[in-house]
Amino acid sequence: MAAHGDYRVAAQPVAAASRGRRKRKEQTRMRPYAERREARIARLYARSDAKQSEANGRLESARRIADVIPMGQPILVGHHSERRHRRDIARIDQNMRKGIEASKEATDLRRRAAAAENNDAVSSDDSDAILKLKAKIEVEKRTIEQMKRVNAIIRVAQRLGKKTGQPWEPIAKADLAKAGFTSGIERVVEPDFAGRVGFAPYELTNRGANVRRMEQRIEVLEASAARAAVVEPEQIGDVKIEESENRVRLYFPEKPAEGIRDLLKSRGFRWSPSEGAWQRHASGQAWYEARVVAAKVARFEPGWNWPW
Repeated sequence: MAAHGDYRVAAQPVAAASRGRRKRKEQTRMRPYAERREARIARLYARSDAKQSEANGRLESARRIADVIPMGQPILVGHHSERRHRRDIARIDQNMRKGIEASKEATDLRRRAAAAENNDAVSSDDSDAILKLKAKIEVEKRTIEQMKRVNAIIRVAQRLGKKTGQPWEPIAKADLAKAGFTSGIERVVEPDFAGRVGFAPYELTNRGANVRRMEQRIEVLEASAARAAVVEPEQIGDVKIEESENRVRLYFPEKPAEGIRDLLKSRGFRWSPSEGAWQRHASGQAWYEARVVAAKVARFEPGWNWPW
């Protein structure tokens, strides 16, 4: 009885820690996307600083050990100092290698943090993604209209120059300035590598395609939001399937077997430690794959070697 009592007492801190981790995960999910983004950037910078400190410490240790050895001092074979000399050389080599590796990791982490900080792409996880995409579409459409207007002014100037026998470039520059264009005038009247002036057709085509792409993203996001509002969580066997935060998630009562993990990966699911679930971006296909996996897991028996 005492042993059982001791077990319950020992289990209490573990259970409390588990509840604390679940609470922190829930709080993380409730934080706005912008706040999570800033936290991720801060974590990358913090990891970069820690790695740089580690690199500096390693390199400094290597320097201190090397300072003890006289310049050009060979290893005295058979001397009582031989073992220490060889050990110091090995420590110098190890610290130099690990210091350089840590410095490279710090540089990579700093690059990733800067890239995340300067990235203005609209994430589907952002609750304001639809509003931001609509704003970008409006800006893109205005840019396209301005580009078409510039091309029209240049065409008029070319016809007028041909009619009067005068160079069309000064006419186009003057008309563009009157129309309110203050920058980039020299660039649009200068022929490109193919002899084209103004904005090339491919530039307008690419911007138009970008507008259509963003409009399609809005349709997908709106459909996803509508689906998430009506889709109820499902339970197939021991596996729970639900959709939240633009993800379809599978929750298992315990760590799945290796064959099941391989199946999940082959179906596009990835493990999320912060959520404690296997997840992929939400879509009708994602729900289909989740149901297929859950149905197979319900029939899974340890030791089976299915060709998944």
